[in-house]
Amino acid sequence: MRQDLFLALVRAHYRHDGAMVRALVMQAAARSKSGTVRAELLRLAGQAVALPSGTQDMVVPLVPVERDEIVLSPAVTTELAAIVREHACSAALRLRHLAPRSRLLFFGPPGNGKTCSAAMLCGQLGIPAYWVSLPGVISSYQGVTGANLAKLLPVLSAGGALVIDELDAIGSARSGEGTGSGREQSVTVNVLLSLLDRTDGGVLIATTNRRDMIDTALLRRFDAQIEFPPPGLSEARELHRRLCARHGVAAGEVGDMSSYAAVARHAQMQARAAVLAEHEYAVEVEVSGRDPAEEQARPC
Repeated sequence: MRQDLFLALVRAHYRHDGAMVRALVMQAAARSKSGTVRAELLRLAGQAVALPSGTQDMVVPLVPVERDEIVLSPAVTTELAAIVREHACSAALRLRHLAPRSRLLFFGPPGNGKTCSAAMLCGQLGIPAYWVSLPGVISSYQGVTGANLAKLLPVLSAGGALVIDELDAIGSARSGEGTGSGREQSVTVNVLLSLLDRTDGGVLIATTNRRDMIDTALLRRFDAQIEFPPPGLSEARELHRRLCARHGVAAGEVGDMSSYAAVARHAQMQARAAVLAEHEYAVEVEVSGRDPAEEQARPC
């Protein structure tokens, strides 16, 4: 742990500033290179938000992501930075009968950083975050899906964050049909509306690849809708460079990519090829006792 972070943690402890202690523990978790240490720090930070009974199978602690781990478009970077500043100035905003934006919808094609950005944002805000596991929430029994979602409300009330991926799976437009599935969808959307209306605490982030499918009333409840576009050439090159540096190989060329995930796969493929080439070269030298490079350079 860095000395400045450690000193800040000690000061916050002796000031009995629980919120700051939690934020600093989350920062330490984000910076830890040990998966075991990171998991333990997240567990300790999460104790500040007591999960409601029966929700342990519906949520997973979200590991914070450092800002330099991802590359985003300038527009997205600016918007997320503005939200962080709003939360830092929340007291001043509330004095003017305003509030920081805390109901956020991230939309755009798959593989362009929506969930990673949610994890990064929650880490920057210093709040424990939980990823909502839809398989644990969605039920085939009528009314149970909505009831499961309602159980998560205390997480927001306690100042935590909920991240719901693929919102269109549970928040698609109500059809008005009298069928069982139509009624169930209406109930689920109504519960989601209640989640957004009944408390102003915490942060709720939803992601979707299909904003056009989301119920219009639900869309109106979000105070920020941020589009995550595919990478431009400069963003693709920067992400490729960072990933290759992490893998310890030279960065190659990167062409037009449909998503940041495609750039990551491309970088990993190039890195694997480079590592295997180095390994085969080392094996050949070890087995033959000769350096192929030197033999090629030797004059005839």
